[in-house]
Amino acid sequence: MDDGKKLYEVEGSQSAIKGSRKILHSKEFKCLDKAAVVTDSDLSNPQSNWRLCTVTQVEEAKCVIRMLPIWLCTIIYSVIFTQMASLFVEQGAVMNSQIGSNFRLPAASMSVFDILSVLICTLIYR
Repeated sequence: MDDGKKLYEVEGSQSAIKGSRKILHSKEFKCLDKAAVVTDSDLSNPQSNWRLCTVTQVEEAKCVIRMLPIWLCTIIYSVIFTQMASLFVEQGAVMNSQIGSNFRLPAASMSVFDILSVLICTLIYR
């Protein structure tokens, strides 16, 4: 299985999915290659899509797994951003927004403080 010759793939340049091309075998996440290994029972029984995967299908799964660290890092940011977008307006609605005797700060402008603080921190970081 080291050279990838025992792995199942359809003939031709197109993959099993219509309109898409094959993806070459990679050496990362070798444990997933077991899904494409052709066994004796696969040769004797009719082909089942749930029993044997092509190399392209395994490589597509590997691509998704390679993107997981990026998704996990962006989840943290999106949770904070969503909280800022909803909670700051709620906080602004219940706080005393009177500045001086004639000026009242609108509740929706609370997100401006978050945007300015991110901008200032970004400039300081650079």
